[in-house]
Amino acid sequence: MNNFDDENRIIELFQGYEGNVAFLPEINEESVDIYEKLHDIDNWSKWIDSSGKKDPPPDFYSDEFRLMMDVMRIDDHAFVSGNNVVNLVNTAESKIQEEIQQSGILEALPNIKNRFVIPYMREDTEEDHNYTRYYENFKRTIEKHNSKINRYKNNHPNFKTIFFVMDESSAYCEVKQKSDGLHKVGDQLVGKPHFHYEDKRFIDVIKNIDCDYLIWFSPFKFFETLDGRFCIPNMAVFNIQNNDFITGLYDIDRMVSVEL
Repeated sequence: MNNFDDENRIIELFQGYEGNVAFLPEINEESVDIYEKLHDIDNWSKWIDSSGKKDPPPDFYSDEFRLMMDVMRIDDHAFVSGNNVVNLVNTAESKIQEEIQQSGILEALPNIKNRFVIPYMREDTEEDHNYTRYYENFKRTIEKHNSKINRYKNNHPNFKTIFFVMDESSAYCEVKQKSDGLHKVGDQLVGKPHFHYEDKRFIDVIKNIDCDYLIWFSPFKFFETLDGRFCIPNMAVFNIQNNDFITGLYDIDRMVSVEL
């Protein structure tokens, strides 16, 4: 029931974004071309949707561009419990979506395509979502998809491979001192913004995958400052074969979400 369970909705949201793009390790014609082959709607018409449960992987491919792409979702809520990955937020959202579906409201609003639900979880901010879960979820998801990459290559020989990461996490910052208790509306955090696409922990994961490009789409990362809203690039294109990335290391014990 979750809105982003449909890979096509993720791509539609991506194509609607016109913000800054970070090209890593540097901007070049090749990386810009990859971005445009996905972001441009006319180019997207040349891709085949293979994301159905009975379709062979990966999720999308283009014979004309000789490209294939797998789409994956990450956030900062999910955690491993026993042999299962638990995401209480997605579970709560799915329940609410089902209630909306059964209520009959949508019959009166037939033109609504996307429904966004943000459940109130009642937990302390750190209990609900945190940097450690964010990193571990990123690593687990990327490595899981990377383990299947030989299947992708067998299905589409000599195609280049793209991993598309839909990042649903909030923005983070590294504070000078982490305070105890629940953050409240109006609280001010003093710290360094987290540039996730330069974070060494995350970049080390990216360096070890076997695909050619990774696109990291993070539409929900922004900072409300005393001078107004500050946004970091919400789209990053990694050329993994040229992986001389500039990175920085953040202190795990001082990382705080800016979202309540």
